[in-house]
Amino acid sequence: MERCWAEEPLERPDFNQVNAYICKFNKEGRTSILDNLLSRMEQYANNLEKLVEERTQAYLEEKRKAENLLYQILPHSVAEQLKRGETVQAEAFDSVTIYFSDIVGFTSMSAESTPMQVVTLLNDLYTCFDAIIDNFDVYKSSRQICLFSCSKSSVATFKESLHHIPQLFLHYIYIRVVADHSQELSLSLRYAATPEYQQVVNVPKVALNVLAILR
Repeated sequence: MERCWAEEPLERPDFNQVNAYICKFNKEGRTSILDNLLSRMEQYANNLEKLVEERTQAYLEEKRKAENLLYQILPHSVAEQLKRGETVQAEAFDSVTIYFSDIVGFTSMSAESTPMQVVTLLNDLYTCFDAIIDNFDVYKSSRQICLFSCSKSSVATFKESLHHIPQLFLHYIYIRVVADHSQELSLSLRYAATPEYQQVVNVPKVALNVLAILR
């Protein structure tokens, strides 16, 4: 009994040990109010541990979803600073490479499609874009209805960015989108760099066909 109210929690016996002591002294095997009380308390403790574990797993899952959403909205470095509770410092870059893409004839295509067809098409297309971008060291700066822009900026790695953005274009060649209409989709892809590299890397317009497969 004295061990049950010890100041150190680790020194206190658990319910199994207390129950074993009571059974040792109660050799007649008759149940008592104390036995029932200990049994109920043990059951309550087990249920409480299970509930805490379930709530902890649910919390970790929601935290993971929130972090994934944060990484999709903000650059990875900014998201990490916000997670640590730090103030995000603005950065300036002397060099930047930006690429833009839009769907050719999106206005006329959307006029001939139902709202659900347009939503499904854009969702599938942007999902493909996001999956490809995750493999490159680039930042998605904006995504509008039919415009998708991405930038790669860093003074030290600017020359490397001249390879990252064109490689995105090459991966887009293999995009396949399932649509509810037979109209063929085309993407207009273009990118530009700082003035000193403009003549080398500027591509005014690159058109790539994205096949629309009938369901």
